[in-house]
Amino acid sequence: MHRIFVILALPLLAILLVSGCTNGTIGAGKGVSVIGFEPDHFEIYSGETINFRARMRNDGYVEVRGAHAELLGLDEDWCGDKATTGCVLSSGKRLEKLPNEAECQYKGSGFNLVPVDRQAGTTGGEKICTWTYKAPLLSKGFEISYTPIIRVFYPYKSATTKLITFASSNELRRIRDSGGSLPAETIGDTEGPIQLRIETKGPIRFLEDRVVFPLEITITNLGNGAPCSTGESSEDRLKDACKGTVSGEEAKNKVTLKISLDDQTAVLDEECKALASYGKVLPLLKGQNSFVCDVQVSGLNPAAPVQKSILVEAFYEYFFDTSSSIKVIGRRSPEEI
Repeated sequence: MHRIFVILALPLLAILLVSGCTNGTIGAGKGVSVIGFEPDHFEIYSGETINFRARMRNDGYVEVRGAHAELLGLDEDWCGDKATTGCVLSSGKRLEKLPNEAECQYKGSGFNLVPVDRQAGTTGGEKICTWTYKAPLLSKGFEISYTPIIRVFYPYKSATTKLITFASSNELRRIRDSGGSLPAETIGDTEGPIQLRIETKGPIRFLEDRVVFPLEITITNLGNGAPCSTGESSEDRLKDACKGTVSGEEAKNKVTLKISLDDQTAVLDEECKALASYGKVLPLLKGQNSFVCDVQVSGLNPAAPVQKSILVEAFYEYFFDTSSSIKVIGRRSPEEI
């Protein structure tokens, strides 16, 4: 019987917005985190030049290539009255202020961040992006508060590997009677913002030289943002998947999933076969998707247990938001003196 993809409903993991200075780590699972985002001063006078500084770090175990950041929530007022110089016209025909650093800008190739090194005990790479604005003109006696938002985009890959043990009924009985033990079924995980979980209970018993068993895979968004995918299964080709002007809104809340199997192991369900070849785009409804595929393992030896590995990978670009705050205080212009 063929299995169909089943979407599970879980509470939506919304984009996290934190007002004020970011004193802690605001991030998205074990991927990139914003460990600081604030202006030079939280209160400034109109016409005063101000810098916004965002410090980002890779807290995951996969290298980040092609990340970039945008500052939202100020351009309409701060670029609109021409107080800020250096604003450019966006693809949506609106003025916007790009980061001072070329590698932080979405129009470039982006910046890279090395991963956490578990063996060496070192933290992941960091990057600082800055924006320089001039506060809009405001008459004396008036004040306006703004909530600038930094939106971080980065291509990423989540992966999990599981070793599954297969043994004949006679061999399992012999091992139990002799007081022996089976090899451990280990799991390896990159711990990205998108979590992958392989559900199957081993050891799996077989009678002849082959067996068919159900393999359940669950995809969960553990981060504070959203993944995007256009069907690419390479991190180097994932950049701009979350940009609506490039990939469209239909790419959001999706990942490209790929399954890699050991030799003499094959997926039987037609709807799952694409996963075991070039990958397949899957949606996440309210942060999750779960499905089951029938897998056949052949060439088994009744006289000895064997382990087969299953690798599941999710490819996507991820984005999340972090906010700060700033107040602009009006003052007398030089012309009024």
